[in-house]
Amino acid sequence: MLMKNTGSIHGVCAEERKRKLQNDPLFDKKLKESKYVKCAFSQTGKVSEHMWVRIIELDDSKRKLKGILDNDPQHLTNVKCGDLVEVKYAEVEQFL
Repeated sequence: MLMKNTGSIHGVCAEERKRKLQNDPLFDKKLKESKYVKCAFSQTGKVSEHMWVRIIELDDSKRKLKGILDNDPQHLTNVKCGDLVEVKYAEVEQFL
């Protein structure tokens, strides 16, 4: 039987990854060693999309990072590949 990803399972998995990552005592060290992070982007009335951001600046005092969106959204129209974005550390789902 073919199963489709409805988005809700992906969202639950992303939230679980994010929770585990945030509780990692080495979170800050791993973030500093990473080139990319994955996080969710959303838009009113649309599905959220989980996309990669290339890190260009970390701000530990504000617990935020700036980066360049490195994916083409499939459904969102409020962001595009190459946009400068700001992400709270608490929204990071994955490192790369």
